[in-house]
Amino acid sequence: MISEKQRRRALARAKWERQNSRRESARKRNQQLTVILGTVCVVVLIAFAGWGVHHLATDDSDSPNAPAITYKTPTNPAFSTIYSPPTTTAPTSSGATTGSGTTSTTAPTTAETTR
Repeated sequence: MISEKQRRRALARAKWERQNSRRESARKRNQQLTVILGTVCVVVLIAFAGWGVHHLATDDSDSPNAPAITYKTPTNPAFSTIYSPPTTTAPTSSGATTGSGTTSTTAPTTAETTR
């Protein structure tokens, strides 16, 4: 027959083994999650860095002759709008321009290119 002391020791050992089993499975699960999350973070950082390099390396302007538009900002008042719309006027039937007669140097109109 088993004494009370031996029975308690056996119960305590079983409890200790169950606890260690739970702790070990929790440790493995946490380690696996850490590896997965670390990998995802690295992939996201590499993708973001690649996008940034691509964004800096490519020219995103729609037209190569498009003027740059900068605006005055509260943090940098030295910059102001450098683009103003062209001030060309439509030619009359005789070919002379009406108004002030000034033309823009940024983009010729169709009438100017056909002359």
